[in-house]
Amino acid sequence: MWDEIAAAAVIDPSIITVQDERQVNIDIDHGAGYGQTIFIEKTVKAPSWLWKISNVQVDLDKEKFYKLYVDLMTRPSKKP
Repeated sequence: MWDEIAAAAVIDPSIITVQDERQVNIDIDHGAGYGQTIFIEKTVKAPSWLWKISNVQVDLDKEKFYKLYVDLMTRPSKKP
């Protein structure tokens, strides 16, 4: 539910309870891992050309998230 969590964090940032600065790389080789996001802790030595520093959301208030998610998904649709 990564996309749903990201959207919920935009609506209510307090859903994210823990963030951490980590090194990130995204697989752009058009193979089986294409688009895979790879994170390693900032303390691990890695070449700067390979990794960029990013703020990563690593934990959330699950109860608050599910309440928001269920509320949004069960609302009646608006007629055009």
